[in-house]
Amino acid sequence: MQAMYDDDQPGVPHVRGIADSRVLVLDAGYRPVTVIGWQRAIILILDERAEAVVERDEVISSPSLSLFMPSVVRLTSCSIPASRRRVGLARKRAVHERDRWTCAYCGWHARTSSERVKLTIDHVMPKSRGGSNIEPLNLVSACGPCNRRKRDRTPEEARMRLLFQPREPSWAERIRWSITAGRSVPDDWAPFLLCA
Repeated sequence: MQAMYDDDQPGVPHVRGIADSRVLVLDAGYRPVTVIGWQRAIILILDERAEAVVERDEVISSPSLSLFMPSVVRLTSCSIPASRRRVGLARKRAVHERDRWTCAYCGWHARTSSERVKLTIDHVMPKSRGGSNIEPLNLVSACGPCNRRKRDRTPEEARMRLLFQPREPSWAERIRWSITAGRSVPDDWAPFLLCA
């Protein structure tokens, strides 16, 4: 592996050939907060604003310093109460993640990304009848045919049964979904995401 200096960030080595350069960031209470690039993680460690919790086998070297590549870092002084943490996650994706990419009416499961784009959001109580457009308890994943069949009616009026009841996603689920973004994550992140 070769370390080179990045023109955008002088003094920070840029390493080529690293398969997964994302680093999981935890707050001081070991709760996941976000994902950053390894260069930013190194800066946080060198500035003593974070410490490496899990390291990879790869070594990052500069003329005066050698460090193991961080995989998980913990902020040394930042603990954000759950009530104040904001999770940037699109409403549509949050509903699909909560429903496990499954139609709430027929049970069709979208397995691939090309199938996932076919899933829609259905309003259990139609918007025209005062149903909320943002309340998670009124939103479910639905395949196109089921959404067209239900139209502007309640499930009872359309003689369709919900296979599962919509629920409010927990903060832990939202942070996990925002961090994973539908991608696989390194094995060494799993313990921190499970206890979110």
